[in-house]
Amino acid sequence: MDFLGTQVCDHRVGSPIVSYILSTCPRCLGAGYYGSPGFDVHGKMSLVTQSDQLNQAIKKILIENMRTTGYGFNYNVITSTIDATTISSIKAEVVRCMNYLIKVQTQAVGLGVLYDPKERIAGINFLDVQQDTSDPRRVIVNLIVVNALNQITTPVVVALQR
Repeated sequence: MDFLGTQVCDHRVGSPIVSYILSTCPRCLGAGYYGSPGFDVHGKMSLVTQSDQLNQAIKKILIENMRTTGYGFNYNVITSTIDATTISSIKAEVVRCMNYLIKVQTQAVGLGVLYDPKERIAGINFLDVQQDTSDPRRVIVNLIVVNALNQITTPVVVALQR
């Protein structure tokens, strides 16, 4: 479990994805971010669990700059020119991040941490990286993973920019 927090809005909503500008975005309503720490009727902070927790862990590792431990995304693979080679490098880095997350979760289980099977990543089902049409400096990562119950999770969409 983890705390439910705010997220920066990329103004891309729906399926198929529709791009909006800040003032017309239906998700953030012009605020630039959505979601906030909330509390239930008993005064306890809202928590993210199961597949939402897994999706949040994936977003966290992809938006974090790579640390010396290997956690995080190596933004050096995003060059000034987004071409097929850069897209391939970004895909390889996303796969590396997901393998790192699998390794960390496996080590945590070995140390006695209890995970809900829907909170553990087992592998990647689908990965697509595309240049953002509204901002050519950004790439959009579309990722669908499989959890420990061998269930496909909801898609994770993350915008990356160096």
